[in-house]
Amino acid sequence: MKRMTISVKSGLMRAAAAAIASLLWVSSASAESDVDPKAIWERRCDQCHGDAAEFAHKRLWNIDGQLHGSRHAGDMHRFLGNHHLRVHEIESVIQLLLASSNSTARFDAECGSCHGSASEFVEKSLWVRRDSISGLGTGSDVAEFLLTHQDLSPEDASFFFDLLLHVGNAR
Repeated sequence: MKRMTISVKSGLMRAAAAAIASLLWVSSASAESDVDPKAIWERRCDQCHGDAAEFAHKRLWNIDGQLHGSRHAGDMHRFLGNHHLRVHEIESVIQLLLASSNSTARFDAECGSCHGSASEFVEKSLWVRRDSISGLGTGSDVAEFLLTHQDLSPEDASFFFDLLLHVGNAR
């Protein structure tokens, strides 16, 4: 009789272990498919970086669909992974930040008819160094030139200078 009891108990233990493993697998798969980037940001990033949209607008750039940081132009997936985000959270946070980041769309809309895309313009017409830009043909300082170009306000000139700088440094 003892032998049968042990056999039944070990069978029940295996079935219980299999059930628990299945539940854990299902809950982790569910967590991956139900990622809420705003909740992730609030839980893991907000304390240091504040509001996601404000942070992205001040410090991040969408250059040809890729997210670039003001201090980090490399692999943003690896960078965010080093900031304690789980692998399945990284892409959704990147998409959240891309939605609010500065983009080349404004350049395309306001400048594209004369200059083409921001990437093309930087490649063909500008010499971009770490924190300065010169015209290839003229050697003139682009930051100074923008203040006199097309009646740009100082804020607009600063925006376009930063955009061109980031596009150039991202290449």
